[in-house]
This record gives sequence, structure tokens and C-alpha cells, in this order.
Amino acid sequence: MKSETKKLTLDQQYTLKRKYKKQKRRKAKLYWLWVLTGLFGGYHYYLKHYTKGIIMSVSFVFALAVGWFTWYLLLVINLIWMLHDFWFLKRWWQAENRNIYHRIWLDVQQQSNSDGGFIDAKDSKRVISER
Repeated sequence: MKSETKKLTLDQQYTLKRKYKKQKRRKAKLYWLWVLTGLFGGYHYYLKHYTKGIIMSVSFVFALAVGWFTWYLLLVINLIWMLHDFWFLKRWWQAENRNIYHRIWLDVQQQSNSDGGFIDAKDSKRVISER
């Protein structure tokens, strides 16, 4: 990340850091979501793992809608899945934040290259980048 930042102008670095700080995923929020919404996969939606989140949500709702034994079995399966995911949360969180940073970096680069300059975020004046 640091080597990519050095290739940008100061205005671009400021914009990159500001956007990243605004969009990055918070570790504490992720763990709170894991605790509070873990049985139906709410933390997967926060990490943009929509398929896993939908599967956990559907199995949770299905468990509530069917008989007692199936309900118990599916909730136990979701609980085991949730505890299994706990070991991967930090890795997923870091990967998602790297993806966010890289996506923002590419957007800043494209904005700079597309108009030959860069729009300063503070006062929206056009600043011509030096090449």
C-alpha cells in the first residue's frame, strides 16, 4: 500500500486516505456483528460475502419454520458454522480492506488520468498534475 501511495500527488494521497478512512471496514463492528447477528450470518453481509450470508439467513429462517428436531439441528449447524467463521474473521476483514484500498487507489488514478489533472477535494479547484 505504501509504495502505491508514493506514486500519487499530495492531493491524490489526501483524497485516497480520506475515502479509505470513510469506506474501510471496522474490526470492532465486525466482531459485534458476529456476536449479535451470527446465527443468521449478518457479518457476512458486512464483508460483502452475500452468498454465505444468504445461505445462513435462509437456513436460520427455515429452522424457525419447521419442526422442533429440524429446528434444533439447523440451529446447531449454524452455530458451528458461526464458530468456525470466527477463526477467519480477521483474515476476511484484512482482505476486504485491502480490496477497498486498491479500488479507491484505482479510482484516484483513473480520475487523474482521465482529465489530465486532479480535482482537489478541499476546494474543488482544478490542480494540474505534474508529469
